[in-house]
Amino acid sequence: MAGKELSVGVLILWANFTEVQIMVKLSAFPKCYVEDICSGKISLFDWIEMATELEPDGLELYSGFLESYDSEYLSKVRNSIAEHGFQMPMMCYSPDFTLKDVNRWQREVEKQKEIIRVTAELEGKFCRVLSGQKRPGISEDEGVRLVVEAIQSCLPVAEEYDVTLVMENHYKDSFWRSLFWDSIRSIQ
Repeated sequence: MAGKELSVGVLILWANFTEVQIMVKLSAFPKCYVEDICSGKISLFDWIEMATELEPDGLELYSGFLESYDSEYLSKVRNSIAEHGFQMPMMCYSPDFTLKDVNRWQREVEKQKEIIRVTAELEGKFCRVLSGQKRPGISEDEGVRLVVEAIQSCLPVAEEYDVTLVMENHYKDSFWRSLFWDSIRSIQ
């Protein structure tokens, strides 16, 4: 990374509230390196090392950063995070719960449940979820129903692993193709 300035696109705040004091902690998310980490251009372990220059309390991860969800690999990630003095408070995951195909929808739900387990193995307490995309042929009411059913079916797993699901405040993952831009391109 010689000659490249270390920067982070998003800093996340999380708090530990007690009766006596409020401790706000900062967590770094490598928004500017998401594509590089997901593609393997930068390893997750290199990012963890790079983050020491920022001195955050924790590192927020994205599920696409992980090479595997098996316990042996996750143990290496968890240990690297701890050895560098960090916590992993939150995992970002991008399920798409607005799928009409029941089998695809169920796979999205099952993947979300797996990421809840992964979050717990990395000692995270929060897992961000997306709702899904607005799709042609799916009314807003039907989309909301699909999302609510999916999240409700994930809640027992989240409770089992002591992970809180947090709804993302935007509608799509950076890697999702936008229907809007596809429409514009098709006009040209």
